[in-house]
Amino acid sequence: MKPSLGSIFWFSVSILILSYYNFGKFEKNNQNNKDDIVFGLKVFTIIGDQNDKIFSASGTWTGEGIAYKNNTNRIICYQKEDFCTSQSVDQIGEKQVSNIDHPIYFDVIKWENDIIIASMQNQLACRNTTITILPKISTAIQASDFIEYNKENCKTADKKSYKWTLEDSLFWQRMKK
Repeated sequence: MKPSLGSIFWFSVSILILSYYNFGKFEKNNQNNKDDIVFGLKVFTIIGDQNDKIFSASGTWTGEGIAYKNNTNRIICYQKEDFCTSQSVDQIGEKQVSNIDHPIYFDVIKWENDIIIASMQNQLACRNTTITILPKISTAIQASDFIEYNKENCKTADKKSYKWTLEDSLFWQRMKK
């Protein structure tokens, strides 16, 4: 049975209206951010067997104190080796990104099916940084706190505590609004 001319007409009109609406939404969400680099969505993956799993997450760190709000980060944790790495790329200017950061290594403190906790201490920056990953709900939190190792070295260090979450990139956050 063929569709009637009227149903084809109304179907076409509805497609045009939806296309116009979505294009307008895209333009509205990007009018002030035309030069943003489009990084990807937040992705969490875990592979491997019982005691030899590899966890991977990528996304954008969000929260107070982040130098470059448009960034992308990858965390990879190796259960058997008891460590995680983190690397990032930041948008540092108009249509310009930084080099890929060298890997930062974190020691795994706890690895269970529903939580991975890894920590790293940076004596030069007087910081202790902990990443808490909740794979079942696709959540990663990075907390960075001041720790005084050496009075001379830490006099001018940032003493503020920070807490960041791994989210979709800025572009995709705006598209979802």
